[in-house]
Amino acid sequence: MKLLVATGTGHSPRTDPDNDLPLPGELLLPAEQCDRPHCFCRREFVSVTTHERTTHARVAELDITPEQVRAIVVDYVVAIFDDADTDDIDDYVRCVTEPAEDWPVGTVIERWGYELRDIADNNLADDDA
Repeated sequence: MKLLVATGTGHSPRTDPDNDLPLPGELLLPAEQCDRPHCFCRREFVSVTTHERTTHARVAELDITPEQVRAIVVDYVVAIFDDADTDDIDDYVRCVTEPAEDWPVGTVIERWGYELRDIADNNLADDDA
């Protein structure tokens, strides 16, 4: 199954040097977005195990079953929200599984709101940089 994992090349969007990055290979999902337009949450991925955040994710083919993904998501949701509503679980399973579906394995991506981009693509013209 293709999923997003931490790269080891991203960085923490927070300025506190004590904030840790997810370990390379940790399973990621796009962080929830708040309503503030300039908040870094729009660019972050969050680890489902350590809950650390990063700005880069790599598409990886993992030997994991849908049932195992669901179990990991249940643990994440319970750790964050103290309960596991079935609708929430289904939404988070989609957040873990869908982002990597259309990308080749090995692609390193970044996030701009709901859009995911290959970091190898420079989408800004020289005038916009």
